Amino acid sequence: MAECVENASVIICFLIQAYQNSENCRKKLTYAKHNDLTSESVKMLVDELEQNKTLTQLQLHTNHLDDKSVQYLAQLLTGKNTTLICLGLDEIDLTDKGAQILFNALRTNSSLKTLYLANNKLITDASIDSFIQMIQ
Repeated sequence: MAECVENASVIICFLIQAYQNSENCRKKLTYAKHNDLTSESVKMLVDELEQNKTLTQLQLHTNHLDDKSVQYLAQLLTGKNTTLICLGLDEIDLTDKGAQILFNALRTNSSLKTLYLANNKLITDASIDSFIQMIQ
């Protein structure tokens, strides 16, 4: 596991340890909510989860994730992970650019069934067409 130095990285290391040591965490990683994660922290988490064959839920609610973090999550959605069926991204300050990154990743993802995006107030009407294409 990577050396942890910043606060968010310490949180990620804790999450990764919990994930590795708990059968329940291997299926549902919900402790990642409300943790002020940085893009580097999200990258660490995605790197750990890319080879995952058991995780079904990842909840990142109420973390202020930048577009770079969303790009890392898109990498997870388009990569080898095929078990993730629920992704919680409520209130992450998702932007129109981040939404487009996410929607592009979802075009090739066939396993995700539930995506939570509530209270992302930075998404504007510019993303409506992308939303419509995603749900068709």
